[in-house]
Amino acid sequence: MTDFSLIIPAAGLGVRSGQSLPKQYVPILERPLLEWTLSTFIEIEACRQIIVAVDPEWRREGEKVITGFVKVVLVDGGKERQDSIRNGLSRIKDELSIVLIHDAVRPVVSPELIGRLIEAVAEHGAAIPVLPIAETVKRVRAEQVLKTLPRDELYTAQTPQGFDANLLRRAYEHAMKKGVQGTDDASLVEALGERVAAIPGESDNIKVTWPVDFERVEWLLRSQQATSKSAE
Repeated sequence: MTDFSLIIPAAGLGVRSGQSLPKQYVPILERPLLEWTLSTFIEIEACRQIIVAVDPEWRREGEKVITGFVKVVLVDGGKERQDSIRNGLSRIKDELSIVLIHDAVRPVVSPELIGRLIEAVAEHGAAIPVLPIAETVKRVRAEQVLKTLPRDELYTAQTPQGFDANLLRRAYEHAMKKGVQGTDDASLVEALGERVAAIPGESDNIKVTWPVDFERVEWLLRSQQATSKSAE
């Protein structure tokens, strides 16, 4: 696997999660959610550098999480997600040509998905994991259905998302110059007119957003632990 760096934006407050503290610091099975997310990448030798962007007011919690993780560094997060990632990009080592961006609250990403993503980035310059939409999708305005959208070309995007580091830097420079606000990093690369490859995502690679998501993630992590023990 080609060596890469990783940026994790972890400065959000997660108000929809219903928790009393930012969801990335909520303990699951006695470990903060962010620690679970980091642990997968820590074990991948090709992951040479991990940059975690945290809210300065929660920096102490971030420092507790990364204790003992030698290749993890903290940077200050910004007001918006793009600001946090821009701060992280400024710290990427020059010799690492591939950068991944991963949500702090997606703790069940598999090494297999990461490996497939790195291969796709090496070939295409930009790649993201996606899942096909199973439900019927409607466009709604003012509580009225305007249109049913054909779902055969509609997919949900996941993270990690991977890019040639210089391409992502150009995308962020362009976004700042033009005032572009994207909902993910791939959208900023798309705004440059560059192609982004899509690879199959994983249904277990969920982003913790709502209170019920904590229960599902705990079940998935317990299942992982049980599988690991049985393999020993």
